[in-house]
Amino acid sequence: PPPTKWRMPLFRIVTTGAFEGFIMLCILGSVLCQSIEYAGQPTSYKRALDSINVFFTIVFIVEAVMKIIGYGFRQYWKDGWNKFDFVVVAGSVLDLALTFLNTSVFRAMRISRVL
Repeated sequence: PPPTKWRMPLFRIVTTGAFEGFIMLCILGSVLCQSIEYAGQPTSYKRALDSINVFFTIVFIVEAVMKIIGYGFRQYWKDGWNKFDFVVVAGSVLDLALTFLNTSVFRAMRISRVL
């Protein structure tokens, strides 16, 4: 548990099975959306998938922020999976920035979260 009381509500949330289950569903949804892209897809289809990608990226950013606040950065960073997630989230943010240039360098990294 965090040493300060103001972090406790977030700590309690991020350590629940429901929170972890929700994040796992989002990871699977993100992977699914990435796997249904195809060459020659209509522009409207691509826009819809891009919007869903933005949604999942925001969810993963919020997850990382909640965990960093709930655990405290040192405790958060001690866990190898949190480090991995942080790198994936940072890459996803970069990917969003690069999406405007039609580049998706880090999308494959999100798929590796399932492993």
